[in-house]
Amino acid sequence: MRAYGETGGDTPAITGAVLTHKARLYDKIQDIVAIENDGQEMPELAEQILILYEGATAAAIYRGPGR
Repeated sequence: MRAYGETGGDTPAITGAVLTHKARLYDKIQDIVAIENDGQEMPELAEQILILYEGATAAAIYRGPGR
């Protein structure tokens, strides 16, 4: 993600890798949400969890370990 930000999305290989990773992460979260909800898909909840995860990841960078 950092490389993507630093290149401004102008490097196709980096952009492709980041977007592929993000899509797979979202798919995995959707799968977990469905498993935990008796097979019911809940895309809005999956999106909220993804945003929470992304925010926590970003915060960990500047907050440091152990917080």
